[in-house]
Amino acid sequence: MDSLIKIQLGAFPIPTVEKYLPYQAGVLESSVKKESDLQHIVFETPLWDYDQEPALNLDILGLTQSHWSQDYCDKLSKTYKKKFPNCKIVYGGPNVPVDKKRWDEYAKDRPWVDTFVAGAGEEIFKELLRCYPNWEKWYYRPDKKRTHDTPTVYVDGTFDKLLALDENFTAVLETTRGCPFKCSFCEWGDNTGAKVSRFEKDVIYDSIDKLTSSSNIKGIRIIDANFGMYERDLDITKYFAQKRPKGTYVTFSGVAKNTVKYVPEITKIFWEENFVESTSNRETLKLGVQTWTEKALKANDRGNIHPERLEYLLNYYKENNLPYCSELIVGLPGETPDTWLDTLHKDWSLGVARQNIYKLEMVPNMPLLINHLEDYDLEIKKVYLPKEFTQKSLKFYHRNRQYKVDDFDPNQDEDYYFYDEMLVSCYSYTKEDLLKMYDYVWWMNNFFSTGLLHDIKNPKEEIQTFFENLDHMPFWKRLIEQHRSIWHEALSNGKIRSMHGFQYWKRTLMRSDELIQIAENFEQAQDEIGRKLHMLKKSSNLHLYTMGVRVDEE
Repeated sequence: MDSLIKIQLGAFPIPTVEKYLPYQAGVLESSVKKESDLQHIVFETPLWDYDQEPALNLDILGLTQSHWSQDYCDKLSKTYKKKFPNCKIVYGGPNVPVDKKRWDEYAKDRPWVDTFVAGAGEEIFKELLRCYPNWEKWYYRPDKKRTHDTPTVYVDGTFDKLLALDENFTAVLETTRGCPFKCSFCEWGDNTGAKVSRFEKDVIYDSIDKLTSSSNIKGIRIIDANFGMYERDLDITKYFAQKRPKGTYVTFSGVAKNTVKYVPEITKIFWEENFVESTSNRETLKLGVQTWTEKALKANDRGNIHPERLEYLLNYYKENNLPYCSELIVGLPGETPDTWLDTLHKDWSLGVARQNIYKLEMVPNMPLLINHLEDYDLEIKKVYLPKEFTQKSLKFYHRNRQYKVDDFDPNQDEDYYFYDEMLVSCYSYTKEDLLKMYDYVWWMNNFFSTGLLHDIKNPKEEIQTFFENLDHMPFWKRLIEQHRSIWHEALSNGKIRSMHGFQYWKRTLMRSDELIQIAENFEQAQDEIGRKLHMLKKSSNLHLYTMGVRVDEE
């Protein structure tokens, strides 16, 4: 009989108020338990929250790397390796590069890691266990036509211990894996342009039963890239409508973009059944438009997604009074200030309830980095942020609006800071052009998405007029200068030292600071712009705007 191998896996969420079940770790454990020749593997309860300590004397410590948890995992595993040098440290996850040209650099910075797994890891992980401890340094299987077995993590008992804890969790659910599209800005990385594996329907329904009957599951996020592509997705949505307990929300990461036959009815069910009731925002699915600029779509390998299908969906929601939110990305290669202004205008004209606009953040396996770094003349800058800001609540933020840290040296204080990589210029725009695009985002966020202006007739013209007259509007000019100072703090200086700057870059491009100042200077704000503004309710919930919530909604 093989000697026992003691393993602990870990997967950590974006630092927010929500706590997630460590899905990636659970899927690996679940896949191993199905193998008759791997019954000698003993799994400790996976790590799922920051500051947890691994079990003692592990044979293998395996950690899922995401760009938000990389620094934490590095510190955790490095410390553990010093204490238990015979333990094998293995890294996997979306932050482990699939580009072989980046392997040496990534490994050089992490000499304590024994093995790196790039891309999907279930089959490779089982191979590692079978040949333990004789491992190579790197493993990667880049087969785009590969199919994946159905994960059974929720129905085979893998998470039963966690589901019995006195903790509230959000769970993620896959009904498919893989994406047929190749969008170069996508964080899916190796899963773009890949065969779509449809998971077994019975297992999906059993998983829904398990999650909706568990008292500590407060949210379920379907992480398919294109939910709604198949007829069965409508059936799954109807099943959720039957099973979802009051107070437990259900939401999606991505909705079907070309095959949209079933999306309208799915959306209608979401709205009528109030699937996101326990979040701060009652709305239907978000639609990943990203941009309406044809050149930018082609430059980012999104040319096989038909904009007319997206327009059909948005028109359907408008005609049926279904509030809808579009998702846009500012600063895609191929964009210019003029084309971005046209995108914001067209998107508004299609009747969206609001726009969620995101900065373009560079992550390791993004096809844009792998395929277009040089030919698109991408200038990428590291922006450093204090880790302590991730532990500060929104209540703290609004009681300490001027809070900031002293200047720091990231090279000497690496335990206290992490960084994001931001695209600051490319072949189609300069840094100054990018600032203009962020100015336009600021206008749409503060006047349109909040409902501050109810009589917008032509965003393109109104934005241009606003900035042309800025010198004659001291209150609004002060707000714009504050907004631009945050932009410069990040993309020019490369450091975020202020709490309000952190909220701006990490939470959303919308900030409640502006709304607080508008509410406090309402008459001046209205007089300067020469238009009737919708009075904002002074409420303790005002901070919810930092999460994309209209402040005039109770």
